[in-house]
Amino acid sequence: MLQGFSEEIQYKQAELDRVNEKAQSLLQTNADAKTSHAITQLTTRYQGVIALSKDIVKNLATYYNNHLHYHDGHTAFCTWLAETKHRLQTIHRTAGSKEDLGSKLDNMAVSSLKKHF
Repeated sequence: MLQGFSEEIQYKQAELDRVNEKAQSLLQTNADAKTSHAITQLTTRYQGVIALSKDIVKNLATYYNNHLHYHDGHTAFCTWLAETKHRLQTIHRTAGSKEDLGSKLDNMAVSSLKKHF
């Protein structure tokens, strides 16, 4: 989506560049003050639109990268949670003394922390 948006902006920018060139050409050939003023205003608006579109694309890229980072973190957390649930179920089914189960639980916690953090 971001790539499509960026390509559309570049396509529209090329169109606006052609209009701007025509306006500059008209400005050079026409001495009318009203026309000159209108062309200057259009050029200023054009430059504003270009700057705004660049800012929007930059912000969208930042949002996209933040989303990817969040998604990666979420996936890692879900994997860790599933592994931890499995280990806890394994310990729950295991018979043994309180000390043995506590030791297994401690080992599981330490290995899980080392693996993921």
